[in-house]
Amino acid sequence: MKVLTDHDLRERHLGDMQSLVYQEASKLRPEAFKAFSSNRTDIDIPGGGESLDKLYDRCTSALQRIGDKHQGERVVVVTHGGVIRSLYERARPSARKVEKILNTSAFRLVLHLIEYGGYFYG
Repeated sequence: MKVLTDHDLRERHLGDMQSLVYQEASKLRPEAFKAFSSNRTDIDIPGGGESLDKLYDRCTSALQRIGDKHQGERVVVVTHGGVIRSLYERARPSARKVEKILNTSAFRLVLHLIEYGGYFYG
């Protein structure tokens, strides 16, 4: 099996919160923590951090590239919990919100090519 890396499947960039634990972030970087904790998906985290929308766009673009390159093949994608949670919540918007994806968790996400050339994740 050949192992390839894709920088677009990295974890979400947390901007000013990068490398801080939650308790520190809320005290040391309150504006970044507020943006991170917001229910809005379009808010960037101060200090170069990503919104949830940007995370989702980056990750779905990576999956589309992988799907295009490996049509008809079986592919295993390994990534971080935040990436998996973002993709899952967009694929199943009416499902119960996923609070946490544990390390070493396994999820199955199937890409279906649909007639107009786009992808459906489900």
